[in-house]
Amino acid sequence: MGLFRKGDLVSITAKVKYDHQEGGTVWLDIGSGAMIGASEVTMVAPHFDIGDPVIHQSGATGYIRATRALLAWVELDDMTGFATWPASDLSLITPEPVTEQAFKPEPPASPDEVEVRPATVAAAPDETPIPY
Repeated sequence: MGLFRKGDLVSITAKVKYDHQEGGTVWLDIGSGAMIGASEVTMVAPHFDIGDPVIHQSGATGYIRATRALLAWVELDDMTGFATWPASDLSLITPEPVTEQAFKPEPPASPDEVEVRPATVAAAPDETPIPY
């Protein structure tokens, strides 16, 4: 299972602690405090922010334009329009991590490595050299 993000809707596997009839509160035994093992939590619908890049389980990609309940409205990258899909069918496209190498510029060439070419004079269409 992937990482959980703030705003995700999840379900929890738990035991009912006391018998429950109708209405009121259902008491659950879910472990100590608010910390629950990840194996006990099932994703219902991931949370997406407007503009998040996503990929549908079909392979289609796009950007989140709106969400409501368990649905997401996605503007498709292939310029065919929009699609409304269950948020559970979408995954966030995360950018590749930037490596330190990406920020290292190439060292400048040494004077011995630079090829010096003589200046050329542009010619007119009739191949007559243009005087300086």
